[in-house]
Amino acid sequence: MLARAGIPSPRLQYVVTNDGRFVARVDSAWPDLHVVLEIDGYRYHSDPRTFVNDRIRQNSLVNAGYTVLRTTPAEIRHDAQGLCHTVVHVLDRARRARAIAV
Repeated sequence: MLARAGIPSPRLQYVVTNDGRFVARVDSAWPDLHVVLEIDGYRYHSDPRTFVNDRIRQNSLVNAGYTVLRTTPAEIRHDAQGLCHTVVHVLDRARRARAIAV
């Protein structure tokens, strides 16, 4: 889906670290741009404990300088084009920010 939209392939099951410390293993990432895409299926992310842990984990990723995008299998099935549009926009914004910082 991402490749068909011209989006560079992300690193899958990427381990994010911050100052050498483990932050999270994410579904997919563009580490050079500090962008993460997580897929949250209801089956694995709906119980109260996981719900809370997902928010703590996301805040840790943001604290490590990552932009975190979240999607669901339903969005992938029913609005893949919209999701791809969002990913393109966020990756472009990250590239521009990186170019300004250099």
